[in-house]
Amino acid sequence: MLRRGKVLLEKRISDKITVSLGAVKSGFSFGWSSIFGQSYSVMAVCAEMSEIFMVNADTLMELMNTDHTMGFLIMQSFNRMMKNRLDRMEEKFLKAIREHPDIRSLMD
Repeated sequence: MLRRGKVLLEKRISDKITVSLGAVKSGFSFGWSSIFGQSYSVMAVCAEMSEIFMVNADTLMELMNTDHTMGFLIMQSFNRMMKNRLDRMEEKFLKAIREHPDIRSLMD
């Protein structure tokens, strides 16, 4: 969780191209894939001085398994965050397609 600062989420798609997938602002979380045993899928790059809280995945999973109400609330928050990120990624993807010169000529 980002307590203070700003973190950019980036994905290297080639040796020469890195795509920005979004920014994390204070109070928001990133790195959720590690809870489910996944390796990182994007790079987190501090865009300014930042303070970050890290939560141990095993400890969080134990909390969620022990306290189902808390587990439900955490997963509900996770689902909201993932939906927002997928919506933003879809918007960026569609914008890139609409603005691509070859595709734009087909739309006219």
